Amino acid sequence: MLASVRSQLPGMETRELKRTLMREKTGCYTYPSMEDEVEGIARNIKKLVLEGMKPWEITVSFPVLTKYLPMVRRIFKKYGIPVNIGEYDLSASRPLTALDELLNCIAEDYPRNAFLSFLTSPYFPGIPDVLKERSVSYSYRAALSRGNSPGSP
Repeated sequence: MLASVRSQLPGMETRELKRTLMREKTGCYTYPSMEDEVEGIARNIKKLVLEGMKPWEITVSFPVLTKYLPMVRRIFKKYGIPVNIGEYDLSASRPLTALDELLNCIAEDYPRNAFLSFLTSPYFPGIPDVLKERSVSYSYRAALSRGNSPGSP
């Protein structure tokens, strides 16, 4: 799926990073506020840098970058952590739209048209070609999906 995302965003730069530091596990932390969250992230990054990891090998992702950005700049500067901000909105890319269709199909008990859209999507290469080719005609004739009678669109 990553290859499909890359093909939709021609200017997107990708790099494979080599792991330079072996850690036992990655922790999961909760914080009372966004400010405390960014502070905790900065402390953990600083610890990684002191353990020998290079700052450009560390990536942090936020759910809504615009909400976090002012705090990230201020707090990371306080800890001496360089910041390189990159933002990619992948929500409208075709592979993620196909994934969204799949999740909606599961949530809605597989309605026919949405499920067929998922089954025939080129972004799910694990689905056999024969199924992609024949799923529309089979489901139309057999009314295999919920809420559809034979002959209904």
